[in-house]
Amino acid sequence: MTHHSHILVYTFNGSGCSYILESIAANNHELSYINKPTSKLTDQYHLVDLDLASTLELYSNLGSRQKCLFVIQNGTDFNSSRVEILKAHSYVQLPIGCRPHNDISILAREVDPKLTNNDCQRIFSESHGIARLAKHMAINLSENQNILTNIDLTVRDIISSIQGYTDGQLQKLGLIEFFNSQISKTPSLSFHPNIDIKINFNLTFTEAGKLSPNQLSPIEAKIIQRFLISNLQLSKEDISEVKYGVNQYDQFSDQAINKTMRRLDSKLTIYQIRTIPKTGYVLCQRS
Repeated sequence: MTHHSHILVYTFNGSGCSYILESIAANNHELSYINKPTSKLTDQYHLVDLDLASTLELYSNLGSRQKCLFVIQNGTDFNSSRVEILKAHSYVQLPIGCRPHNDISILAREVDPKLTNNDCQRIFSESHGIARLAKHMAINLSENQNILTNIDLTVRDIISSIQGYTDGQLQKLGLIEFFNSQISKTPSLSFHPNIDIKINFNLTFTEAGKLSPNQLSPIEAKIIQRFLISNLQLSKEDISEVKYGVNQYDQFSDQAINKTMRRLDSKLTIYQIRTIPKTGYVLCQRS
């Protein structure tokens, strides 16, 4: 396979990247938007928007003439060793991050054409140019609700996806101000007050301030992060979404999910992952 023949895009949950790529492909017959692992590859240029495991499997099956743009949706994946092969075979790495004022105004007015210039300025300022937040705010503004109503889970999801990026990468994504403001205003977004687990850049981690001798895999790190922003409880569907992608639960066995959780639990010493039969899992103090 020819070196440096692909494009690698890094982004985050809520950037609107998927919508952008799908729209581009819909208006260009030479492009193919791939967002399902079962999609067939053609001779077109492929815009690959999958979970990391599916992306790497697709990459391994590419023909020498097939070219792709690969999307990585979070910092933990982008800076993991598993992505090094994509970086080595990409001629450019591009961020798709926060949107400029004009883009946010267009997005907001697609939700409510009656929004004024002042409304759009407020939405841009309070959303930090993050597409998903801007859309949420435009909806609530048009319904005369508090602009920040029910936005906490959305912010937590965004924070979770940008953890793992370096300061330089956050800067390129336009997220430094957002990240710092959210962490300073709401420390619980980055950790749960009853569980003190912190994941380092190299996927080593601490429990209650003590460095573990173990190292997490990228999937395990994302599961821990999801626990910490989800009241320490996850369903099997939640685990499947982290591990395999959205709406993939029916394609994989509970046994595979249970094996992943047992392996992760074996790496913890102060805390544990307790199984709730037929439901999911709880992260708690080890008894």
